[in-house]
Amino acid sequence: AQPAGYVTLEVSENLREWSQDGRVFEYHSTELSSVLPTSGPSAGGTYVSLIGSDVSTAASCAFGALQVPASVVSATSVVCRAPAAAFGSGAVPLDLVRDGVAMSGTPLHYHYYVPPSVELITPIIGPAAGGTSVALFGKHMSASADSVCSFTTFNRTTPHRLVVVARWVSETQVF
Repeated sequence: AQPAGYVTLEVSENLREWSQDGRVFEYHSTELSSVLPTSGPSAGGTYVSLIGSDVSTAASCAFGALQVPASVVSATSVVCRAPAAAFGSGAVPLDLVRDGVAMSGTPLHYHYYVPPSVELITPIIGPAAGGTSVALFGKHMSASADSVCSFTTFNRTTPHRLVVVARWVSETQVF
């Protein structure tokens, strides 16, 4: 391994005489440590933050084979908007790219999912003090640790949202 930085790159046919063109090559030490959020809908559009070291020279983010522009926030943070998935749902490697080259030695992964839909809730009423267990029935509900339910008031001028952790039962039911 080489230290990060610039070097000149020359060529020789005999290991004695070298070209004198002074072409510059850069070693970089980009390492990715986390991605937030780790997943998004297959339609794309989610703003994704990549955190790591030496990321400020990234030109784009590669979600599998799909590249999108990168917005550098700092030397340790880049934001990209996830493109639509090339193939429905599933995990894809996620890396930073500059001049067509992946910058990290170990890409992270981003998971595309088909967004869930709610077709029925039961019960449909409960005390204002809370505590009612509500079952949601629908499609594409996952066992993700990030799954939550949102109770949002709609009878006030300023909406208020209460978010609670969802307990997965099946692909068609959460509590």
